[in-house]
Amino acid sequence: MDDSSEIIELREAGGTARLGKAVVVAAIIAVALLVIGGVLIYSALQEPAGSRLHIVFLVAALMPLGGALCAMLALVLSARRRARPTLRISSEIYLPRQRIRFPAAELERVQFYSLEPDQDFIALLPRGARVSTLAEAEKYSARLPERAHLSPQELEEALRERFPEVPMDRLGRVRAED
Repeated sequence: MDDSSEIIELREAGGTARLGKAVVVAAIIAVALLVIGGVLIYSALQEPAGSRLHIVFLVAALMPLGGALCAMLALVLSARRRARPTLRISSEIYLPRQRIRFPAAELERVQFYSLEPDQDFIALLPRGARVSTLAEAEKYSARLPERAHLSPQELEEALRERFPEVPMDRLGRVRAED
């Protein structure tokens, strides 16, 4: 194995999630909920303090404002999760989503496979890992982002350069067990 200190990191291009339809829809819903909450707070301020209607408007304003807060929080968490690397290889191999970490010297085999035409994966198998089913392979697999800053071919080339003695297989499309 090459003991190079080069770090190979696989993440979505640009490091952040691109704005998709779901993000735009969630933002529109959050703004709409903020407007509704604002109208309800304004209505509460028009009523005498301590009156029953004042309290009802304030309680009613909490619901859309809470929904807007949850929508914004979900967007932030989603963007943060997508910005994290899918795979990091330095002196150790780290798969953040699976919370798997092992020394790079223990890498025994690399397998590229896909489940659907747009779902490409890489499995980095350490020495001693027994993988006979797709469910067992998922523990050591990372999904390759569609818009990754490294294409699957570039990633394979970087891995071959870094680990020339490690066998790399292209399995093609595999079927999940029912």
